[in-house]
Amino acid sequence: MLKKFEKEVVEYCTQHRLFPDKSGKTVLVALSGGGDSVALLTVLLKAGNLLGISVEAAHLNHSLRGGESGKDESFCRDLCSGLGIHITVERLREGEIAGSKDSIETAARELRLAFLKQAAVERKAVRIATGHMLDDQVETVLHRILRGTGPSGLAGILPSRDNLWVRPLLGMGRDKIREYLEDEGIPFREDSTNRDTVFFRNRIRHELIPLLKSRFSPGVTVVVSRLAELSRIQDNYLAEITLEAFQNCCLHEDSIKILLDKRKFIDYHKVVKQLIIRHCLEILEGGGRDTDMDEVEKILSLFSRDHGSADITSSLQCGVGRDTAAFIRRSEPYEPVPLKLSGET
Repeated sequence: MLKKFEKEVVEYCTQHRLFPDKSGKTVLVALSGGGDSVALLTVLLKAGNLLGISVEAAHLNHSLRGGESGKDESFCRDLCSGLGIHITVERLREGEIAGSKDSIETAARELRLAFLKQAAVERKAVRIATGHMLDDQVETVLHRILRGTGPSGLAGILPSRDNLWVRPLLGMGRDKIREYLEDEGIPFREDSTNRDTVFFRNRIRHELIPLLKSRFSPGVTVVVSRLAELSRIQDNYLAEITLEAFQNCCLHEDSIKILLDKRKFIDYHKVVKQLIIRHCLEILEGGGRDTDMDEVEKILSLFSRDHGSADITSSLQCGVGRDTAAFIRRSEPYEPVPLKLSGET
């Protein structure tokens, strides 16, 4: 018999079709040992038959917090052993991730994503479930607003992405998750770095959100999460328009370059142009890249010239000619692409 919290998670999974085929295929839970990922693992195990999935776990030890990281790994191993499920574990060498605190956080995230994808391939998992929840959603949206974002950025964290990543707890708040863990007597680990306000994201969590709740809007979590949901629905509609427009403009697409027909591109509304540019960047650098409006506007300004180019990132360049625009990911040599524009003989 499922508890109320567990039923609500199942309802969210069903509503957003996170596990649509119910074929009993493997779902890999990203297990850090923290409360959110432990709650996620517990619920998916209990509801596995109902959702039509089997569950395994994966844990990456970043070796960033000395003995604390080792204790997190041991906790995850013991937890999965007690539950009778397989866990894939990888441990990075101490000092393997270096840099400033923010750059370390970014590098750790990228390594964790790569590890989880590889583990999913090895274990033949069809989905990777992460413990992102409602408070993460609010923090993400506020972070993007402060940094500068467009309407797509307001959609925040999506319930699912790339037919691989799923977030079954995204409709649940941190307090509700902690209450569930306490009621069920389920142990978990606390990550001390989550309290370190040197990180910008933690300042939003521990300083900005409490200020907004106490001085401006006690229901800010609900308000911002509703904004994200409405933005996601509108973004899904715009994505269909964007894909159609991109296909109409695209002269060539592969993993390192995209060529657009400039004459067709400039006829679109500015909003569609912005979305086509974002789409091109995500094709070349991955759907998870955090594109901001400054990048988009920088590229868009090139289209007003007969010729011009700009470095967008250290590995991505955009160039515009009289009739053609090129997006190039500078990772390896590539062959020139012969073009024959419409109307040419």
